[in-house]
Amino acid sequence: MITPQVRNLNGIDLMVIPTDQFKITTIGVQFLVPLEEETHTANALLPYVMMRGSERFPTADAIQKELARLYGASLAFGVGKKGSVQLPSFTLKVVNEKFLGGNEDVFGQSVSLLSDVLFHPHFTGGAFNAEEVNKEKEQHRKRIESLFDDKMAFAAERCLEEMGKGYRFSLSRQGTAPQLGAITGESLAHTYLNMQNHCPVQVMIVGNVDPDSVFSAWQNLLPAARSQTRIIPQLERFAAQGDVKQVVDKQDINQGKLNIGYQTSTTYEQEDYPALVVYNAILGGSATSKLFINVREKASLCYYVRSRLDGFSGLMYIQSGIEVENFDQAKQIIDQQLEAMRKGEISETEMHFAKQSLLNQYRTANDSPDTVIDLEINSKLTGRGRTLDSLIEDVNQVTLEDVTNIAQRIKENTVYFLRN
Repeated sequence: MITPQVRNLNGIDLMVIPTDQFKITTIGVQFLVPLEEETHTANALLPYVMMRGSERFPTADAIQKELARLYGASLAFGVGKKGSVQLPSFTLKVVNEKFLGGNEDVFGQSVSLLSDVLFHPHFTGGAFNAEEVNKEKEQHRKRIESLFDDKMAFAAERCLEEMGKGYRFSLSRQGTAPQLGAITGESLAHTYLNMQNHCPVQVMIVGNVDPDSVFSAWQNLLPAARSQTRIIPQLERFAAQGDVKQVVDKQDINQGKLNIGYQTSTTYEQEDYPALVVYNAILGGSATSKLFINVREKASLCYYVRSRLDGFSGLMYIQSGIEVENFDQAKQIIDQQLEAMRKGEISETEMHFAKQSLLNQYRTANDSPDTVIDLEINSKLTGRGRTLDSLIEDVNQVTLEDVTNIAQRIKENTVYFLRN
């Protein structure tokens, strides 16, 4: 990869990352929206309704036919979440015309399609079509309610909800089913206009492209200069208070879900974040981790067990599936693994395998333009630029002392148990 080139056009940040590594050109667009109780459901619904049609392509079928005409281009969409920031997103992938032969401007036509979907929605009388909105509301209700059927995801969401009470990062990226009822074509149009006119927008292009040509292609397709554009939303940082919470939910299930939430006191932009990443890998990030070996393999107490990080909010979670009667024993052995790490009881083999697992992940991710885009969004949100190459270098430099220092700052905050 070479140095990205950035230009602000009409209040929208465009970043071009030229590389000959890919035959596909990827365009990622993210709206950076504060995750808030009043708006998160409408923001989550919005990309699905926008893909129902635009001014030039007034139906979902018309959009799909244009994508097919552009040599099978694809346009993915949805909503993401990084800490307390919600990310309505669109990702277009199109073959680079250099590999097609001929002189057709496939990239320019793709940008034209994408900009029409983004900035020229199919309004009727200044609002989204009510029938289309209602159809997507019903589909979105099913997306939200499907979480209840995925007990692993449900338990993780409930643990975060309990742990993060009072914090915006505890809100669901998809919103809530009760809020869907109040959304209309008119109110969703207001949500769209507010997002388009005021929220930071990041457009990133990765591929074998000429930056000047890319900027030229976008120049006349972006909306007029936006007024009162907000700054990039501030990420919330978790600061635990009080005693450890004990929360139990009961449902008609066969397998218990034990989730434990921790405060790490370390976030993505901090110097010791790579040490936290290595700590997590040793604790529960792979099949050679302490949790996997000791709780699942040796004690045979878990169907699955793993740890994961939220580097934007300063959180760590341990997730496990257990028999209900094994709660106390599983919790005890989990606690023992964290205590062992606080004492520096980490072998050279554990350190080696954890680092190798991370390095393999990073090297594999280097083949994905989506990872490159994701890292750039992380940089925008945190103010700390990290690349795959820098992460590899930083992980290699992490020492046992670094990991032990991290371990001593990990504090248990919430124990959540979903049981029958």
